[in-house]
Amino acid sequence: MSDVVYLLRKPEKISTPIDELIFRLNLYAEIYALENKHQKLFVLLSENDFRKISKPKIYKGISFLEVKSSEDNRISLVEIYRVLKENRITPKLFIPNDPFRAFYLCYFLKLLFFRKSKLQLQLHGVISGIRFFNMKSLASTILLNLAIFLSNNIRVVSATDFAKLNGIKFLARKRIFLAPIPIYIPENRPTGKKSNSVVSVAILGRIHEERGIKLLIEIIHRAYQANSNLRFHIVGSGPSLDSLLAEVSREMNNGFCFFYGQKTKPDAFSFLASMDVLLNCAPLESYGLAMREALVQGTPIVALRNDGTETLKAEFPKFVTLFSNIDEAIKLLTDVLPSTPMTHADVLMVRKRFSLANQNNIKAVAQSWIY
Repeated sequence: MSDVVYLLRKPEKISTPIDELIFRLNLYAEIYALENKHQKLFVLLSENDFRKISKPKIYKGISFLEVKSSEDNRISLVEIYRVLKENRITPKLFIPNDPFRAFYLCYFLKLLFFRKSKLQLQLHGVISGIRFFNMKSLASTILLNLAIFLSNNIRVVSATDFAKLNGIKFLARKRIFLAPIPIYIPENRPTGKKSNSVVSVAILGRIHEERGIKLLIEIIHRAYQANSNLRFHIVGSGPSLDSLLAEVSREMNNGFCFFYGQKTKPDAFSFLASMDVLLNCAPLESYGLAMREALVQGTPIVALRNDGTETLKAEFPKFVTLFSNIDEAIKLLTDVLPSTPMTHADVLMVRKRFSLANQNNIKAVAQSWIY
């Protein structure tokens, strides 16, 4: 029997909790099982990462395969091969969870032991240009482009990346498909927003330089100096957290800016529902999951203009407003969106549209595993 094998490597480097990653995988796996004679998805992961899954037995579409790992949680090619052979698994398709180490582990497994297997590359971020002055960025770009060349089919979550890859002639024979990440649709009735002079601004997600943290800091400083009616509420964690907190310590001490740390998914949704607007300062945006999650809770968006946010603006022009500089951002936050909140009917419309998109995207991923 030929099987589909997903390599989940070092999820602690990913901002999404491992339970959420497995939940999404299981959505695809259950549809795959229905359409492909009840076959399961095999998920390879280290013993340490397996222990972080709170309830592994609830995922009906997945069989977990634990691999011995080193002290720094790395798993080797030899150990992966041993586990596959012990379980009599012959992969017809490898799916790595990142386009770097996980991808190349899968590629060499295919090259050395499973020559008939295929490789699916999943691109959850934006394909950015080469920055020659940054050696780490240069190496990552080279490895990513090589992975695109070596893969058999490619899943992207960004309409911009989909158009970009389809415009490259030598990729014409590969299967490239667009299937964004499923969005959680809450069943609760949307709550009404506060109607007072203070505007609660949410910042949600990974706190990293690539998410526009420097721009966010400048917006907070400028709003504070102008004695505006804005109050900034930050949820998340990441490598730039300490520098962010140090930069906005004055605003935090004076009750102008608040930090809540990392929240669970249910708590993050409750947080979004209580906010007046979500601010997104990322210079590059692929799909914008947090922005869409805000919309299903009735929270409009103010975002830096880029390809990803332009796409979201085209989908929901009433609820997404874009800025190009700090002055525009502050004007939008204080004057424009808070005066036109999303109604109950607006939120129901957004949820219905995302629910239909979820069904189509989940099915597209599941069908891409069938060879």
